[in-house]
Order: sequence, then C-alpha cells, then structure tokens
Amino acid sequence: ATGIAVLLSLARLFSGRRFAHTVRLVGFAGRAVGSHAYAKRLRDHGTRLRGMFDLEALGGRGRGIEIVGNVRSRALLGYAGEAFRKGTDRDVRVITVPGFLPFAASPDQRSFWREGWPAVTVTAGRSVRDRSFDYDAMGDVVFGMASVVALIAGGEAERREP
Repeated sequence: ATGIAVLLSLARLFSGRRFAHTVRLVGFAGRAVGSHAYAKRLRDHGTRLRGMFDLEALGGRGRGIEIVGNVRSRALLGYAGEAFRKGTDRDVRVITVPGFLPFAASPDQRSFWREGWPAVTVTAGRSVRDRSFDYDAMGDVVFGMASVVALIAGGEAERREP
C-alpha cells in the first residue's frame, strides 16, 4: 500500500509537467503476473526503457531508504542514489546485489530483469511485524522519488524544504 501511495502522490505532483522522456507510473497487483506481462510487452514492442523502480515497504519509522539492484542495474542505481539525495535529506543507501540470490529482488523487479531491463527496488526495509508508520518519511520518499524521476526523464523536480 505504501508503494501505491507514493505512486499516486507522484502522479499528482507531476500532473501537467512535461519531460524529455515518457514517464509511466504503473502499479502491479499480486504475484508478478502483471509485471511479467508488462515487461514482456515493452520488450516485444521495442520500447526504450531507462529503468523500472519498484516501490516496496516505504514509510517505516526511523529508517533510511535503500535502493537495491543487480549488477546490470548499476548505472540506474547510481543515478537514483544521486537524485534521491537531491530531493530529500533522508539517509539513502545504494546496494548492488547478485541477481541470482532468491532474496535479492522483489518479484516485480525480477520480472523486469528477466526481460533484460534495469530495475531497482526502493525500500525502507520495514519488517512485516513492524506496524509503525511515519508520514514524514513517506513525504521524504515522494520528494526523493520525484527527483529521481525528473533526472531520468529529463526534467526538474522541486526540493522539499525541511
């Protein structure tokens, strides 16, 4: 639910804005079937894709943000980490993991990897048992992701003032 909340906030923030490259905000529901079909369709239609950002378990209290990807997504990780830090003061860790490890990727992220696309997961690493929620942290994620999207899509996003 937190990923969808960030997605909807980004849609509102970007409403009416123009970028040099197309931005698609897409939500997938359940077991990677939708993400697999979507990634395959993009590949089959020859769509150019700079990368996919999977928004998972965001808004955890007192946590920084982790941006996680495989070796083939290393360039996307670098851009994302740099841009996220420009959008917020929240702590950000960029992590490269071996893609073959079962816990290294979310199912949606893995769907894009299988089709050869760079894909990263943005997460606060919140435990399933941790029911705490931090609205300020969610706001930080929205502004951090707005900077990421703006950089990759060829536009500018506004920095949130503390």
